[in-house]
Amino acid sequence: MTMLPQFEIIVGTYDEYLLGYQMAWRRDKKGSDKIQLKATFADRSHDGSVKCLAVHGHLVATGGLDDRIFVYDMRTRKQAHVLNMHTSTVNTLVFTSDASHLMSGSKDGHLIATRLANWSTEAEWTKPHNGKAVTHVACHPSSRLCLSLGADLVLNTWNLIKGRIAYRTNLKSKRSLGSSPDCLAWSAEGNYFSMAGPATFEIWNIGTASVMRQIKMPSKPICATWLDDKNCVAGLENGTIAWISLDSDETAAPNILPGHSNRVKAISFMHNTVVSISSVGEIKVWSCDLPGKQLSLITSASIDCRPTCMSLLDTTQFSRQHEDTRDRIDKQKTARIAARIEALESLRNRSYVSIEYDEDAGETDPMFGRDADGDSDRNESDDNIQQSDYDSDDSLGESDTSETKPRPRPKQRQAKAARAPPIAKRSGKRVPAQDNSESTEDFISLSPSEESARPRLATTPRVQKRNAPIAKSIPQQKRSKHAN
Repeated sequence: MTMLPQFEIIVGTYDEYLLGYQMAWRRDKKGSDKIQLKATFADRSHDGSVKCLAVHGHLVATGGLDDRIFVYDMRTRKQAHVLNMHTSTVNTLVFTSDASHLMSGSKDGHLIATRLANWSTEAEWTKPHNGKAVTHVACHPSSRLCLSLGADLVLNTWNLIKGRIAYRTNLKSKRSLGSSPDCLAWSAEGNYFSMAGPATFEIWNIGTASVMRQIKMPSKPICATWLDDKNCVAGLENGTIAWISLDSDETAAPNILPGHSNRVKAISFMHNTVVSISSVGEIKVWSCDLPGKQLSLITSASIDCRPTCMSLLDTTQFSRQHEDTRDRIDKQKTARIAARIEALESLRNRSYVSIEYDEDAGETDPMFGRDADGDSDRNESDDNIQQSDYDSDDSLGESDTSETKPRPRPKQRQAKAARAPPIAKRSGKRVPAQDNSESTEDFISLSPSEESARPRLATTPRVQKRNAPIAKSIPQQKRSKHAN
């Protein structure tokens, strides 16, 4: 299969419809592949006939009998804007080549320039043609000049930089153009433009602002489009297509090519392909042979509507955008998957290690219960705790005059937060934890002399903390002390 031209045919109709068609390969009943035109979209926004349309980039603008201009964004295939600045039928529309403004002319004689950046009215001329209707507008490829043709038979040349008319050309004296000149179009490089009358096709030179070629036609020219800066084709009322070349002699007749059985309503050129449509809605796509000045039919179709205007939309821009969009979507999917995996990892159960150790005074290693020199002192600390808590009775019977060296006084222990009770050395059972509300005096072991002078008071039973071992786990000889 050969590569098909990448464009879309946009057609406005008398039946208020805006239609789209595109070429595609299809297999017929015999199993052979053929190029056919398939419908791509249909829109019915206007409340009357679609009088004109303009295409530039991804934008399509249409004007109609309802005095409104609809703008479509063909990237999303949706209506983007509705312009209501006109108060009469919109006869002509054209985008500037730099895509900065939309020029529109109406039946009441108003010419309006709309800025595309914010879709606001940049300038409005109420009587550019003495109050007569503006019938045609054509912008120069440089976007510095603009031509407007009105019902007053005056051709205005506009300086778009200053926003005013540069000069006027009166066409009343040119009988060859008749009462309603048509086919106003610029060449590809902007060196020439064309106009046509009832039986004459004229090419004007912009350098001299005069007619450089006047060609007689076998029938009235209805529409025209330029192929390059030297060749153009015109659709005639009898259905044929005239090929006009500036390389030929001035007196040479145009090359007349077969086209339609009815008058050619509109004709356009893009990607070395010519598209023409007849007044009964027959679309024909032609392959253009510039050196041989010939047109070869590719395919044709009927839209079953009466057309009013036609233009071509370049779809190669969308293929690049689709590739960029596909890459962007792939990156977004990858980022979403990575974020989802990270969220699931954060919800996974995690393992924790809990380490319990004895917070004894001194330079004890909390991890292994060893001193700085590496020796274990757990047994010695346990003996001191048991001696201070339970065996203080052993020192009561000693004399104050004893010459024996008194037992060294243990270090005073500060009240600390509740902790796990220490493990008894002999029994292997836990001892009840002490209440933090008790005085620090209960944790002091007195010398024999101080113990004998101290009056004996009733000992308040210690409060057993929650989750502490029950009393029966205390050895028998220690329980009697608490009972007192």
